[in-house]
Amino acid sequence: MEQLKLKILLSVLICIVGVKAFAYDIEAKNEDGVTIYYNWINDKTELEVTTSKYSGNIVIPNSITYEDISYSVTSIGDWAFSDCSNLTEITIPNSIKSIGPRAFRDCI
Repeated sequence: MEQLKLKILLSVLICIVGVKAFAYDIEAKNEDGVTIYYNWINDKTELEVTTSKYSGNIVIPNSITYEDISYSVTSIGDWAFSDCSNLTEITIPNSIKSIGPRAFRDCI
């Protein structure tokens, strides 16, 4: 019985971690119509590109407007483009101040 409880608990934890790995605060289309996902950083004054299964050509904008307020995109988060095997090009603007560890891990 204890092993069953442990297996159920581990399954729930794995599901929670899996959902969090692809969680984001907002999404916005860039000028090319590609949706990019962002998380708030620095007390919701700036944005960080976050994890998704991006493909093709990705152009990260300098800023986006969300609810009539412009926010600078200043970071590429941990794991943001990891395992994105169908990427062909990423354009990174000068507004990016930091790139997280493993941001491009296993990109081909």
